[in-house]
Amino acid sequence: MSDRKNAKILIVGAGIAGLTAAIILGKSGIAVTVVERDAEMRGGGFLVSLSDAAYQVAQELGILTPLQQMVHRIERSSYHDRTGTRLLALEYDRLFGQVAVIQPMRNDVAQCLSDIATAHADIQLNASIVALSQDGEGVDVTFSDGRQDRFTAVIGADGVHSITRKLAFAPSDIRNHDLGLFCAAYRCDNRLNLNREFRTYMERHRYMATFSTAPDQIGCVFVWAERAQAPPADGPGRASLLKNAFQDSSPQSQAALEHCPQDRAFYMDRLSQIELTNWYQGRVSLVGDAAHCLTLFSGRGAAAAMVGAAHLAKELVIYIHDPMQAFASYQGAQKSKIDAMQKATRDAVKWYVPQRGTIEFARNNAMRWLPRLVFENYFQAKYTTV
Repeated sequence: MSDRKNAKILIVGAGIAGLTAAIILGKSGIAVTVVERDAEMRGGGFLVSLSDAAYQVAQELGILTPLQQMVHRIERSSYHDRTGTRLLALEYDRLFGQVAVIQPMRNDVAQCLSDIATAHADIQLNASIVALSQDGEGVDVTFSDGRQDRFTAVIGADGVHSITRKLAFAPSDIRNHDLGLFCAAYRCDNRLNLNREFRTYMERHRYMATFSTAPDQIGCVFVWAERAQAPPADGPGRASLLKNAFQDSSPQSQAALEHCPQDRAFYMDRLSQIELTNWYQGRVSLVGDAAHCLTLFSGRGAAAAMVGAAHLAKELVIYIHDPMQAFASYQGAQKSKIDAMQKATRDAVKWYVPQRGTIEFARNNAMRWLPRLVFENYFQAKYTTV
């Protein structure tokens, strides 16, 4: 217990992974500081699925009940070609009937975690780190405002563009799998008249997915092949790039694009996977997208972040006197599964966003003619992996 009372843990990033770890560590009596580079808690985001182990972690953390009150439950999904012809439809009662699952918005998960974490950790917004230096006893950290402090260990939960990873890991230990795609997302009024439904309109080089987030609101996600290395910083620039990428797309995509935000820099980023030789270096460990970005194609990014962060934090509570032992145990239990998921996701990208007509033709006909049970089994296996 004395080791816990004397320990200080820094978590960089107040997303799902960082807040999950903060709650578990803080409840154990360990002093936790969380720094978040944004000036306010992150908004927006995607619809996420918390099932299997992630569902259990959400229950343990105490966020399952409030999330259930927020969720506008999706009841069915459908896949369409560019003409609007439906290729495949799945009913969620049949698909997830035997799976413990909840599908909230990512920002709602983060908000529920934040509501609990504030009682167990010192959360500092509009703050980040600029330097790390470690020895056998701890990690010296310099913050963006010039402050310096020393910590028992540092957890980098700061996403795909992790500054912690950049500061603590050698470039030779990092592999960036660029998928050659951009993604954009925003919410708007329900002009497509969706009712508890998730629809995807698929074309060669691009697709749009749209889903109910409330009776009068929908979320829209666009993915497309793109050469630009980074999105414009401003809202008008992003809107222009997105609309140009979806010229002559399906009527439904065009209807959603009529409500693309112009006055703010909505979410847009290049899609890439991060793969590391090791998830930790000395007393610094990474978790979530900072360690193993899966991208939205996996459907398991939020779940993997929550499960991984919970595992890491629990090991750190046990081995607070030896953080590297905790990090090694966490990596040993999680990394092989995540590595396999990353590869499977890379292999699947060509079917989600085909670059050749032959692949698009094969995909569309598989959805149209294969027994529905094939797809039900695929998704059931996918959502019980993490």
